[in-house]
Amino acid sequence: MNMPSLPTDNLYKLLAIFGLVIFCFSFYQWDKFLDEKHELHKDSMEFNAIAQETDNQLKEVLKKTDSLSEIIANLNIPIEPDSITVLETLLAYYQKERSKLISAKDLQRPEAVKIVAKFDYYIKKEKVNEQEMNFLSFVSSIMMVLGFYFWYTKHQKYIDAERKWKGEIFVELIKEKKLKDKNLNDENNIEKPSSTAQSEE
Repeated sequence: MNMPSLPTDNLYKLLAIFGLVIFCFSFYQWDKFLDEKHELHKDSMEFNAIAQETDNQLKEVLKKTDSLSEIIANLNIPIEPDSITVLETLLAYYQKERSKLISAKDLQRPEAVKIVAKFDYYIKKEKVNEQEMNFLSFVSSIMMVLGFYFWYTKHQKYIDAERKWKGEIFVELIKEKKLKDKNLNDENNIEKPSSTAQSEE
């Protein structure tokens, strides 16, 4: 497979195409950065939803645990042992769930710190990337404009003029050839009737 070679035949052409490559690359990098930032925002929204759900469940379990503890502590009337056992079993279940949810929150805390750190990084990087993109796009635009301008005015314009001149000469030659062919046909048409007349005599 033949790889395209750089246009080293003309410095202005190389400058213009190099500027175009830098211009496209700067916007590609900026678009890639925005995609990464969008993915981070999406992940953080999902994490926040999970963390909020954990908080809600923990609040509900704490509420039920405190309520059951208060009920058991304030039992003043004699009740059956089985009823106390049921309440204590239910209380133990909610205390176990509370421990699980607290452990889940402890596991979520380092992830939250990572997400916050990533957001800080991307906020700082966004300003730098935006400045880099503006600088590269500005410089590459100047390179493209100057490159294409000098390429055309100092090189391509004369090539186009030469091609136009050769094309005009070619058109004139075709016209002359057509005219000669037409004159030759006219001469042959004139000679044919004379030959016919001589043969009849």
